[in-house]
Amino acid sequence: DRYIELPAQAYDATQINPTRDTRLRWMQSVVQCTHYIAGAGEREYLNEADAPGITFVQRDEISDSGLAYTGESELTSHW
Repeated sequence: DRYIELPAQAYDATQINPTRDTRLRWMQSVVQCTHYIAGAGEREYLNEADAPGITFVQRDEISDSGLAYTGESELTSHW
């Protein structure tokens, strides 16, 4: 009695988590992505030819990745 079995449910492409190799095609087909902000590491393995409709934007380098996410900031109000 520690878990509840649920009946199987139908699923579609919007519920599938894409792999690294299929991310761009998934983003275009499901999310209709037009722009992608990529870090330096991602640009090494992403095949931009897989997504001709996506404009790739280089993300600014993060000098101290431990401080990359700081939550709400004063910059938020300017966007």
